[in-house]
Formats: sequence, C-alpha cells, structure tokens
Amino acid sequence: MSIRFDLENSVTFAVTEEKGDVTLLRWIQAGVEYSTQKMQLSTKKSDTLSLHVIDDSGDCILVNYNNTRLECVEVGSSKVNWTWNLPTKTANVSTFDAKHLVETKNADGRVLLVISEQAQFYSVSATNPPTDPILSRSWSDVLAFHESN
Repeated sequence: MSIRFDLENSVTFAVTEEKGDVTLLRWIQAGVEYSTQKMQLSTKKSDTLSLHVIDDSGDCILVNYNNTRLECVEVGSSKVNWTWNLPTKTANVSTFDAKHLVETKNADGRVLLVISEQAQFYSVSATNPPTDPILSRSWSDVLAFHESN
C-alpha cells in the first residue's frame, strides 16, 4: 500500500514475516533518501491481513484481520490508536476519499466501506474508530446503482 505525495516523496506500507513474527513495515522515500520503521503486529501467521489507507499523511494505516477486526496502527510510535470489531459476515472492506461519492462528499477525509449483509459506509479517522454508519444500502440498491452506471 503506497501513498505518493509528489514525484519524489512517498510512504509505502507492507506486511512481512521475520522469524515467525508478523511485522508491519513503513518505508519513507524522500528523493534518493529513505528510512524504514517496523512494528510487530498482534497476529498469527495464518491470519489473512489487508492494509487500507486511513488518511493522506502516511502516519497511520488500517490493518484488517480476517475481515473480523480493524486496527488503526501508527508505526512511527509503535502504537495502535484504536481497534474496531467488524460486523459479522463481513465479506469486504475498503476505504476511499469521501469526496468521490455524492452521498458522502460532505464527510471529512476517508470513508470506510464495509460489505456484509448490507453495504455500510462509515466516517473514519486515525483518531476515531467508526461509530454509526453515515450511509447504508441494501444489496439490491447497490446492484441497481452499479447496473445503471
């Protein structure tokens, strides 16, 4: 997962395994200079992990554990800002900039999309976990919207 600030500056996050430990790596590229930071994750080797952008700063990243739990991780200070249990039967999780969807354009920052029995949209930030959905749609609504576009 990468966040590009401009042509020469970016932050890249990756999950690695070293000696049986699962580690989150943060690689900061500034021109030809770079630095790395690592943080051990609270997971087993068999867990399925995915990473999601939570803001454009590159300071934090969302770690999705088996579509059951999200952690907002701040690698530079080796801490978990918050943990949130996903709704049961979650099939997919993603984030996007709120301004990219008409229904969420008034929300600040990023939106967390959780697809379970419904498509639920949550406002999310590095300091606050999701609370109530800002928007929920049934599958038939989502499919009808997709087919019309």
